[in-house]
Amino acid sequence: MAKDPVLLYLCPFTAAVRSRWAHKYRYSKTQESNLMSSTNVRELEYRVVLSRDEEGNWLVSVPVIPGCHTFGSTREEALSNAREAIELCLESLADTGDEPPDSDAPVELETIRVILPAA
Repeated sequence: MAKDPVLLYLCPFTAAVRSRWAHKYRYSKTQESNLMSSTNVRELEYRVVLSRDEEGNWLVSVPVIPGCHTFGSTREEALSNAREAIELCLESLADTGDEPPDSDAPVELETIRVILPAA
């Protein structure tokens, strides 16, 4: 598995977004707080689905943003990577003139039972 899960986002973002993101400044908590107090930003919250793979990695999917998936070796790393994946996907949507999906959209989990023939 790749060392840098940030590169594995499946959201189809543009080359321009990739280029900007590669040089994007990562904010400290104080700087982020100051940015959030600006009138030019809005805060969105998205529900994510967490699961584990056979190697113990945490997998994250954002159901309301098609193609927005990532992973991490720890739960915390996976959630941090998910935040970055969401930001990239939303930036890509903005570049194409699309609005971000509704962050309050309900997410439901269901269990599907399947029957397989015995081996």
